Amino acid sequence: MDQLRSRSQSANASLKQLQGFLPLVAGYLNPRSGGPAVGRSPALRLTGSTAAAGLGKLLLYVIILMNIKSLPLFWHVRVFRPFLRFKLSQLFIRIRSLILFRSKRGRILDEDRWIENMLRARLGQDPFTAVTSRYRSRATIDECDYRLHLSNSSYPKIVDCARFKIAVETCPQFLRVGGHIALAATHFYFIREIPVLAPYEIHLSLGSWDHKWIYALCRFYTKNKSSKSKSKSKSNSTSNSQTLNQSGTVETLTSQLVQGQPGNGTEESEYTLHTVSISVCCFKIGRITIPPNLVWAIDGMSSLSSSSSTSAPPHWPQVHSLVHSSHGGSVQKMRKFLTGGWREVPEQERWWDNAMKGVEEERVRKLGLVENLRSAMDGARVFEPSIDT
Repeated sequence: MDQLRSRSQSANASLKQLQGFLPLVAGYLNPRSGGPAVGRSPALRLTGSTAAAGLGKLLLYVIILMNIKSLPLFWHVRVFRPFLRFKLSQLFIRIRSLILFRSKRGRILDEDRWIENMLRARLGQDPFTAVTSRYRSRATIDECDYRLHLSNSSYPKIVDCARFKIAVETCPQFLRVGGHIALAATHFYFIREIPVLAPYEIHLSLGSWDHKWIYALCRFYTKNKSSKSKSKSKSNSTSNSQTLNQSGTVETLTSQLVQGQPGNGTEESEYTLHTVSISVCCFKIGRITIPPNLVWAIDGMSSLSSSSSTSAPPHWPQVHSLVHSSHGGSVQKMRKFLTGGWREVPEQERWWDNAMKGVEEERVRKLGLVENLRSAMDGARVFEPSIDT
């Protein structure tokens, strides 16, 4: 029995040795395995898998970062960020008034003062001076085409962000009563490309307006890095504009439209112009169109100088009587006036039109320039190819 037991133990030991030898043979016979797994421990195998997982996560984060502007809802965040900031500020004012146990009239007065502070920077300025803004961004990889330039399809969504920004900055009173700006058309003229990862600015200004439509001018610029590149860009600007448009109509008309506005002149000579865009918009409350002169006036703009020591325009008491609670106004009263009450005011008593009389000549002149600029942008449409039947 002892002999049988010893033989069985030796057979088991031989079998264990054979089981340990088989993986070595398999490693030599299979070249893809990288040789026998001699000396490999579970700890080493765990370290290798952890490193691979870390590298995969890093690559995933890089891909997400490269395409961050194209992620779901990111465009909505970019576009509505100024408006969300505006509504959150309004909500903060209301919550603070509740915490301080202010009366209903006191809470409304706090909100009126908040709007007044927002309007103070542009109070008494004419629309051509007041309606100006800048929007800064960068040509990220996900917004560029295969030639590593800012894609033509990316320009409209970037202009959306810039338009929302200037709307909140210049028309808070109008937005407060439930107004919005509707887009009817956008025209683009591409002069030169914006390279990938290059920072750029959109300079927004008011081209002109009529009884219904406003024409917003957007210019895409990159800042020159040095005086050498500045002179080079100027020479390129002349040659390219002559190549794309024999008389340089677009750039000439654009410079005439922005002539005399703040932020232009010597400062703008430090930039290179890449693209010009005109957006045709109108002011709406629901489906009702509001005249631009009326919107400019309720947001504190005027072409007439005030005789008082403050910067408030002469028509400001009329605005207070409509919307300011301390003067018998309210948001509901202003909304009712905008959505039809203004039509009952005789033409000679329309204070919002009188407030813009000082820039009427400039408005008409620039309205003609805008029409010429739109015609220059759409000039290629007159060349319709003939179809042979």
